[in-house]
Amino acid sequence: MEIVTGEVININNEYRTYQDYKAAVDSEMQKSAESFVRIGYLLKLARDTDILKDTMYGSVNEFAQAEYGLDKSQVSRFIRINDEYSEGGYSDQLKEQYRGYGYAKLALMLLLPVAVAEEISSSYSKSEIQAIKEEVYEEKKITDIEVLLEGQDRQQASMDSTLHKVIHQLGHDQPELYVRMLKARYEDYSGQAEDIGIASRIITEILAPCGEAIHNVRLQGIGRMMLSIKGADRDVVVVNMRSGEKESFSWQQMISAIDTLVVPEASPEHEKEWEILYGETFPAREEPKKPEPSPVMARTVQKKPSKVTKAKTEKKVDENAAEKKSGDRPEIAPDNGPYDTRTEEPEPTESHPESYETDKESDPDAGEEQLPGQMQLEKDFPEYCPDAEENTKNMEVAPVQPNYTEKHEELGYYITALKEIPIPETGECAYIGPAADRLAEYERTGITPEQIIEIDRLYSERCREIAELKKQIKVLQEAAGVEVSDGKETP
Repeated sequence: MEIVTGEVININNEYRTYQDYKAAVDSEMQKSAESFVRIGYLLKLARDTDILKDTMYGSVNEFAQAEYGLDKSQVSRFIRINDEYSEGGYSDQLKEQYRGYGYAKLALMLLLPVAVAEEISSSYSKSEIQAIKEEVYEEKKITDIEVLLEGQDRQQASMDSTLHKVIHQLGHDQPELYVRMLKARYEDYSGQAEDIGIASRIITEILAPCGEAIHNVRLQGIGRMMLSIKGADRDVVVVNMRSGEKESFSWQQMISAIDTLVVPEASPEHEKEWEILYGETFPAREEPKKPEPSPVMARTVQKKPSKVTKAKTEKKVDENAAEKKSGDRPEIAPDNGPYDTRTEEPEPTESHPESYETDKESDPDAGEEQLPGQMQLEKDFPEYCPDAEENTKNMEVAPVQPNYTEKHEELGYYITALKEIPIPETGECAYIGPAADRLAEYERTGITPEQIIEIDRLYSERCREIAELKKQIKVLQEAAGVEVSDGKETP
């Protein structure tokens, strides 16, 4: 057997150079994205026309499932891709601005708000787009009420410009970036600080070394904001991930926002400036770890810096958590397996050999002070009281929650953590199967959390559209002299 080493040889001599090969791959990727748009268009035709009338299929979903094995969620995705990324929203041609992305990227971008997707160029990798999507979905987990209760940062509340707030938060979240920006502005290029063209190029090199970048920050009381930089010759864009609002700012405004980070009394000690501005200790620098020498040295490929920076969020810590853990809650015996339901009997104390619960049950009124002249039902009106023994027989006892059974094991969707959990107050274990049953009901629908969020988004958009149409109809009716009362037109 002959072993071929060195360069890969193409027998047909189809690709003479890497450039030829890369161009061929790019062409196929382009066709892939365009084909998905065209598939969405063709499925729309089956949905909106009578093309299937002479077939056995009653809907586009039946047709796609039977002929191509596409379920309704896949059909819906193809159609939505065509809605968002085709020319005019209803054609077989991919929009010019999205050519060169590929299907994998477009599929991710479909889940993003339009204002966010518009800031993503084809140079962003799939993982970078995924990081942006994660930021959007993290912010969706926080309700409007929770955001309102946060209250704005004291310093940022006094800032008029959204850009100023975003730059202020970016400097806080990335202290090293703060130092680099101020050092470049007031030390390295201090003589050219007033030249906006030079200043914009310098800041672009710091914030977007790859030419473009997206920095995400979370403003307290407002939500996540996306700072998009696409070069020194284009305006800076800030997108509110909650509302989808987009604002553009010139580089003059961008430089002005950076200049507000300066603390004159501490300049040019930029770390001290940071500490005074934010009221915190400048974080210690971590020494980069040197890679251990390997006996076999392979060709080292330098990893490019990511064009996406995620927002830094601080987790709230319960100050009394440690105290509660050690004092308020009893110790729980170690887990002996998912099927072990044994509990230890509490040892009676010397002064109270009988449990407090027993005393309480035998005399429910114990400890209550009897008021003078207060009537007692059992003593004063015994004829109206049912026999205690008969009352016990007729008492409806709440059904006991069944324990983990073989039936649940067969269903397959239970995990060990959901089978039995300890109750802190008693140390006993209780089965929470109903919670898992409820979860299973959602699983059987076949709808992912992302799809539910998308459905909610589309529903909200339609509600807003209907409300706007109602306003327009009312204006037209008023202009035509039509009086509307209780939903009925009165000429």
